Amino acid sequence: MSARFDREAGERLDALKAILTDRFGELAEALLGEPNPDTRRKREWRWGSKGSRAAIVSGPRKGAYYSHEANKGGGPLDLIMDAMGCGLPAAIAFAENWLGIVGDRERAREQAERARQNRARRQTERAATEAAERTARVQAAQRIATAAEPITEGDPAWLYLTRRRRIPGPAVLRATQSRAALYHRARGAVVFVATNAAGEVRGVQLVHVTEAGDKREDSATGLVKVSRGDFDGAVVRLPGEGAPLLLAEGPETGLSVWAATGHETWIALGSISKAAPPSDRLLCICGDDDPRDAPAAKALRRAVGKWRTEGRNVVVSYPWATRRYDRSDFNDALGAEGLGAVRARIVATIAPAKPEAADSVPIAEARAKLGRAVADFFREARAYRPSDEAEDAPPPIVHAIGVGVGVGKSACARFRAAELLAELRERGDTRTGILAVPTLKLGDEQAAEFERLPAAHAAGLRAAVWRGRTAIDPDAEPGEDGQPQRMCRDLDAVNLARSVGADPDTQVCRNSRTGAKCPLFDACAYQAQKQKTADLWFIGKRQPSVALRCPGLPAEIAGMTDEADVAEPLGAGSYDGRKGTMRARPDRGVRVEVRPVRRREWPDEDKLRIVRESLQPGAVVQTVADRNGASTGQIYTWRKEMLAAAVSGFVPVAVVPEV
Repeated sequence: MSARFDREAGERLDALKAILTDRFGELAEALLGEPNPDTRRKREWRWGSKGSRAAIVSGPRKGAYYSHEANKGGGPLDLIMDAMGCGLPAAIAFAENWLGIVGDRERAREQAERARQNRARRQTERAATEAAERTARVQAAQRIATAAEPITEGDPAWLYLTRRRRIPGPAVLRATQSRAALYHRARGAVVFVATNAAGEVRGVQLVHVTEAGDKREDSATGLVKVSRGDFDGAVVRLPGEGAPLLLAEGPETGLSVWAATGHETWIALGSISKAAPPSDRLLCICGDDDPRDAPAAKALRRAVGKWRTEGRNVVVSYPWATRRYDRSDFNDALGAEGLGAVRARIVATIAPAKPEAADSVPIAEARAKLGRAVADFFREARAYRPSDEAEDAPPPIVHAIGVGVGVGKSACARFRAAELLAELRERGDTRTGILAVPTLKLGDEQAAEFERLPAAHAAGLRAAVWRGRTAIDPDAEPGEDGQPQRMCRDLDAVNLARSVGADPDTQVCRNSRTGAKCPLFDACAYQAQKQKTADLWFIGKRQPSVALRCPGLPAEIAGMTDEADVAEPLGAGSYDGRKGTMRARPDRGVRVEVRPVRRREWPDEDKLRIVRESLQPGAVVQTVADRNGASTGQIYTWRKEMLAAAVSGFVPVAVVPEV
């Protein structure tokens, strides 16, 4: 398959998707019939008695489709495949026939251009409407700020902040002197004023209070807190001294950390990602202790990931020394433990205490410590059961052991793996182990070493090497061009399917619903290896942060990475603490560090950036993965997730850029 064919196929798909998106409502009705009137909305149409199928027919996300029954979705072509039970080629053929453009490329281009022009016109109109609405909101906020007055001792705003929220009186007076916190007597509300870098009022947040300083609901809106204005780049600014800039999620939290530290503090009244902090200062985000899967926690991780990607120095502080995940904040910590405790938490984050370096040790002691560290990991692996975790529980702990050469880390890992797997087989547990090694050749060598271990031999344990689609097939003769054969014999078709977010296993290799399969399927080495059984799998590791999961492998009890450069994945903020540390000079021993770490989490902002980069013309997915510290499997998975989540809200943008 030539590069010219790939380019023409890509252009054809882009044009087809543009036309289908423009006529998405017609397409959905043609395939699914009239939408359910009880669940139908202006922008979103639904089908089924419970609205199990959904299609976005207008607005910024027009063209998105999702089936709640099948738990999958995507765009117009995905709707066709789901409604007709066909694969991608048949869906493309149906779309061209339905549009009347079979074989007529010129007409297809004309229709695609009209669709793009219509979309551009709607976007321009929507942008003008949004700008007018934004101006009106800002003007309303400015009127409220102008009518508000400074807080005075004894008024309802003073009682709310000092008695109910425990903010020290002097801090309240300083805040009102800078017009960051005011009192609107007519509305009976504390007013927090957000300004931009030029000092212009852009937004306000009102907290409605009673005469006694208690919260109350606003009679007009029924809400305690009401925000007005445009908060892009606008924050409540509390003046202070010192290099770090504190960024808080909410006025009560911001006043608490400001009163405790005296550092300059910005308060985000909307999404924290809308703040525009300077790039030349240490930024300490004072986060709420939200559950890991809470929307606010996800938004915070995305913002932190974005700023760190931009090269900013960002740290995150939480209210308690041990996280509770109970939605508490620094104002709760202030009420429970006082200003000193809040100050201590911020200081510990900004300038954490460095662990004391241990004395150098000889290699014999290093090997003993390594053995105990590896044994600790396998002890936890024995007890770990994924099904035991609640949905909001933290991910399982990962042990990272930084070890120099010559200590015997590979042999130690193989020995402990053999012990564990033999024990599992005795009690009927069939889970496997996975060990990632730098090269597949080394994997072949280590697989042979594993099977020679007494524990493995006695239990009849087997080891095998898992090779990806692009790996060289060790059992095949070179091709007609003299080049080594790959595990997959039709990589061009696989890459084309991935470029449009399709699953190669079902759309190229074999479709279980239709029975269609690749002409090379029966001779495919990649498919043949799925029939192998092994107790310990060795996989090639191109990145230190590669996910230790391979398509087609059974569930694993433990994953191990041999000879990983731990500096990048165990960077600042990526681990919780250290279990022990030992170091030695090369002539006296080796350096061993054992750190309990959590698996790397990719913020949605980073996923979107990497996916967009991988979709640029001429981009090579492996190169993009190497540049960003990800794996190719992760990038392909993110592509599919973004398409499938167009309705469910994984990333509210189009994945494939317009041409």
